Amino acid sequence: MPSLSRLLKKALRVPNDLQLYQALRSGKIDRSIRITCRPRPDGGGALVHSRLSAMCFAHAVGVEYLHTPFSVVTHAEGEPAEWTRRWEEFFNLGLGETPAGDEAATDIKMLLDHPRLSRQPGLLVSALHFHGYCAEYPDAYRAVIPKFRAKYFASDKGAIALNRIEQGITVAFHIRRGDVSSSDPVTASRFTDDERLLHLAARIKALSQELGVPVRINIYSEGDARDFARYTDLGCELHIGDDVFTTFHNLVESDVLVMAKSAFSYVAALLSDAVKLYEPFWNTPMSDWLTVGVEGTFDEGRFRTILADRAAGKA
Repeated sequence: MPSLSRLLKKALRVPNDLQLYQALRSGKIDRSIRITCRPRPDGGGALVHSRLSAMCFAHAVGVEYLHTPFSVVTHAEGEPAEWTRRWEEFFNLGLGETPAGDEAATDIKMLLDHPRLSRQPGLLVSALHFHGYCAEYPDAYRAVIPKFRAKYFASDKGAIALNRIEQGITVAFHIRRGDVSSSDPVTASRFTDDERLLHLAARIKALSQELGVPVRINIYSEGDARDFARYTDLGCELHIGDDVFTTFHNLVESDVLVMAKSAFSYVAALLSDAVKLYEPFWNTPMSDWLTVGVEGTFDEGRFRTILADRAAGKA
């Protein structure tokens, strides 16, 4: 069991990328450095998010981002190398960027410990991600979201079926199941119980009816459809175990996105023009996202205003 002092030190430690941001701002480290993400195996959402955070950081401090393609995307559906290639091509994050190639990179911690290294022309610095900076300044994403979207839509998404309502508001719920469980001490913090989500769905439906706006609520998850019977009783439409890219694109193209506590949802929210309902976890929300409380509560007044504006724009 870690001591209290060790836990406090860990809680108070400034993330490496935030230290780098401060060192660049102060001039302690030269801005001639370039940055990239270290290759690592992880889920697709986490790997995309790491690159987006690096691009955001690079833009904020005025250094060059070099793209390191995904090495291994886990949870492969089919042949692993082909699965990884599909993720890379679906998001196109390397489009228009200088590739890192086989160039040797200096670890971010090494640079922080030895800032004189930055005097080497064009030093390439690597980190797993730049979430520390983005958690401190989440609205910094706003400046690069158009660039993210341009990359994402550079590959044709026209063949992907959209589960939309023709007239009205389309709501997408991403419900994380499969790899998380309320009974698992490791993943329980990323599990959202059905009671909270059902309350949220009922309130969204009621607010839409009050405004006279037709609404379609789509549920995207994994598992057995029988476990989602209460959602269908409420009038929601189930999309259980759909193709991951189809699911992701439908999250992006929704009018209202109810996020799970996952990088997959977070990346979709960054790329989407939807109204975002965010449940707190370690990835900090942007200032215009609506936070969902423990009981599934949220700022209904603000949501009603946004929903009315959206409906008017679709009329």
